[in-house]
Amino acid sequence: MNIVGEQTIAWFFAVTGGVSIILLILALGTWPRGERCRCAGKRRRWWQWCTLSWLFWRGQCWYILKIQNGDKRGVIQCPECGTISKRRRLKKDGRRCKFGSIGLVFLLLAVLAGFLGPIQDGTWTRVVPTYPLVMLAKTSFGMTRTDLRNEIETRVNNGSVRGRSARELSAILAKDLRNDGIWGSAFDARAMLTSLWPDSMAALENETMVGDGQSKVLATQLLRAHSKTPSEIVLVSCVADLHDDGDEDGWEMMEGNAADAAVYLLRWWNLSSRYVRGAMLSSDVQQQFLAATVAGFAGCDEEKERIVEILFPYILDNNFRGDAKIAAPAMYHVGPNVIPLLQRKLSVADEQAEQIILHIIERLENPDRSYDQCNHRMPRLTGSAVDPLEAPLRILLHNFWFWK
Repeated sequence: MNIVGEQTIAWFFAVTGGVSIILLILALGTWPRGERCRCAGKRRRWWQWCTLSWLFWRGQCWYILKIQNGDKRGVIQCPECGTISKRRRLKKDGRRCKFGSIGLVFLLLAVLAGFLGPIQDGTWTRVVPTYPLVMLAKTSFGMTRTDLRNEIETRVNNGSVRGRSARELSAILAKDLRNDGIWGSAFDARAMLTSLWPDSMAALENETMVGDGQSKVLATQLLRAHSKTPSEIVLVSCVADLHDDGDEDGWEMMEGNAADAAVYLLRWWNLSSRYVRGAMLSSDVQQQFLAATVAGFAGCDEEKERIVEILFPYILDNNFRGDAKIAAPAMYHVGPNVIPLLQRKLSVADEQAEQIILHIIERLENPDRSYDQCNHRMPRLTGSAVDPLEAPLRILLHNFWFWK
């Protein structure tokens, strides 16, 4: 806004504000007193209510009816306009002009002029309470990087958004996690949802069920990072994250979610076991593979047959670079009961798979023997760990191209 415009608004604010104060004082000083004796005139029709005259005048007739006698019911007929009214409906004697209404109009104009400057430079949001500001965020005023959203982000960062306002705002921000084509909206929403925790938990859990592919993944990531104990919703979402989403829109935002979900499910195996075991029946190749990997690392002896059947093809010499470094330790962690199953696979194993199986069997039969003391040496599967069978799952999944 230029200097001339600012000065014009300032003068307009001063004049309207001064006039409103004078009129309001005048209205208080000349407030109608005395008995009800003035005729208000005939009742206005609908088209007369559309005009503004009724705001500024207290009656159409204003004839004094003091000397008129009413009937037994207290009804008086005005000799001026013929209006029939009950005495209790007459207007009080005194001023006819509504100075108070006129003063309020000028006060409203002064307030609008006072807000015009802040609206132009974006500072109007500073004087609005948090809850109304959050409600406005549901409209187009609250889109990403608007003045309103910037003010909300400032309040979130300084910790002043709590309780009901935080829950309402979280529901709005959770939708911003979706792939809406607005660059940076998901990043900003994720940062604010983190600051609003734990008030944002309910909105994030709801988004894992009703959101799109991107928002489900991002909401689950936040829940994994901040939940002390995973709920059933979080575990189900983590199992869903195991599937291959490399062809979905927004995959860049979801990169690494399968590996993180697998590590999380293994950490909470006592709660996630039934969901992971169900995912081993999935038709999605990646989800089935990672579910079997988690179950193997968890030592799930009940599913040893299915674990071996799923993971055995990945220790063969195939085109999936890095799959054997995960499948081999997963079968090893099942325990000694997996030995007969592995021995039966020797008849169909290639050279690489045979060396891996023999090394696993030798290690399981001789638990006190280290990897470099075995007669059957393990092929070099990974450079991230000296002993691939004892490497943590988190390390083995790092930079694994097979998952997405």
